[in-house]
Amino acid sequence: MPFDFGKSLKNLTQRAKMEPPRLTMRVCMLGARGVGKTSVITSMYNSQKAAVSGTNLFLTANGATQTVLESKKNLLTGMFAGYHAEDSLVTESGLPGDSAESLFQFTYGMNSEKINIDLEIRDYPGEYLRTEPETVADYIRQADAVIIAIDTPCMMEAEGRYHEGKNRPELVMDFLIKNLNSESEKLVLLVPLKCEKYFADGRIDQMTDQVRKSYSVLLEHLKGQKNETTGRKNVCCAIAPIQTLGGVVFDSFDKDDDGLVREIMTREQYPLPAKINYRYRAVNAVYAPKYCEQPLYYLLAFVSKQYQKAQGQQVHGGILGKLREILRVIPNVDAFLIEIATLGQKRLEGVQGYKILFGRGRV
Repeated sequence: MPFDFGKSLKNLTQRAKMEPPRLTMRVCMLGARGVGKTSVITSMYNSQKAAVSGTNLFLTANGATQTVLESKKNLLTGMFAGYHAEDSLVTESGLPGDSAESLFQFTYGMNSEKINIDLEIRDYPGEYLRTEPETVADYIRQADAVIIAIDTPCMMEAEGRYHEGKNRPELVMDFLIKNLNSESEKLVLLVPLKCEKYFADGRIDQMTDQVRKSYSVLLEHLKGQKNETTGRKNVCCAIAPIQTLGGVVFDSFDKDDDGLVREIMTREQYPLPAKINYRYRAVNAVYAPKYCEQPLYYLLAFVSKQYQKAQGQQVHGGILGKLREILRVIPNVDAFLIEIATLGQKRLEGVQGYKILFGRGRV
């Protein structure tokens, strides 16, 4: 039977009409190797998957992401296997760091409609800002959100002596000031990890103040960013602390016989503790991360606000432009975005160290 080009073209056209365009939210995650980013993404997915249960939405991990996160979760829960006494020490908190970039892909969808939002998170280890700057800069320009993961004990303990060596705030700030494109709307989240100790000690507001102080140069820069065409400020920034494991809390930096912290030096000659001790918070403590879903709630609240703006603005490019394209061809997108907005309303603000620093109307 001869090939019917006309019929084939018609089938392709009909299929395109049946399959609505997909909106992709891109998130760039920056932070030192071993700071706990993969642990948080693992907990973030499992917490959010439970959160959408019983709603009209679903969340799936795509491709290899599902396999990777299941493996990571097994490693995390394995830290709590067997008997352990209260205050017994754990050498590491979370998963070993990865020296390569990692890609995590998810999809939010609506059970009753063929509507989806793809969520793509690229996790770049801190050294990529030096070794692969163009790779990271290119993705940041595409990204709708940037998450800066912070090792909280290294920022808070020993008067912040190990903050620069571990979190490299000067490198991160210089890089973002140079490369963060303000032409489209951006969400920037400062996410302190391993915060169990500071929640338990009632020092979470002190921790938040330290984040603002440590990243003040970047915050002042972002606060003044404007779209060159419209003149409107378009960066929203918030602090979102996380309890990475829940059942494990920072204990101490390992010391020598003289009571001094045993240190190593980075390539740039910044000191780091040779060993960090964590401890179980209770007899037979369990894996119980807390607030790991909050960065996603902030992202969904951000999407919802952009959707509202997209309804009445002639905007091209950025998330607003992408949303306008969807609105043009999908008549039932409103129900989906209402569901997204409902999840976004679960974000914390003004409690437990959660603060919107500026851009409140965008999230």
